[in-house]
Amino acid sequence: MSHSAVDTEASVAAAVAANEATVRRVFDAVINERDLDAADEICAEDCVVTVPGLSLPPGPEGLKEFARGLHSGFPDLEVAIDEVIATPDAASVRWRSLRQTQTGEYRGIPPTGRSVTVSGTNFYRLRSGRITEGWVQADSLGLAQQLGVVPPDDIGAGARVGFIFGSVMRMAYLQARHSLRSRESRRA
Repeated sequence: MSHSAVDTEASVAAAVAANEATVRRVFDAVINERDLDAADEICAEDCVVTVPGLSLPPGPEGLKEFARGLHSGFPDLEVAIDEVIATPDAASVRWRSLRQTQTGEYRGIPPTGRSVTVSGTNFYRLRSGRITEGWVQADSLGLAQQLGVVPPDDIGAGARVGFIFGSVMRMAYLQARHSLRSRESRRA
């Protein structure tokens, strides 16, 4: 094997290792340790993070805003990485939540106090060891069902109507309670 081939193989291996380390930092530093400033080192200035249902700003601020929303709704959130597959210019991460209790408002859903488990897969494009694009695909339907916002799959039509009526009443109660607590904490 020529020096050139060895050098190329070594540079590919180094890029793959750097990309894996970068995407692991998204979960370890930004999500689990709540170190939002790490996003400045992880994301390129023109980075675009795409999450269904959200419109995030470009650059590191997009990752920070996404993490703030998660931490606000689920202050105890802790995720585990199950698998990372990296290439010299991309990486994919399969993950799941280990702990996740909704004690704050999340995407307009008032706190339910329910513990949930969510899994997902994120895909990233990277350049020079920094994320340039990221896509988050989480089990949003499963999350909504666990929070009681969407009925379970296995109930009949009559039970579904009851669930919908109960959900409207439950959400109204939770929203009123959340609004009252927010007002009281602003006064204190």
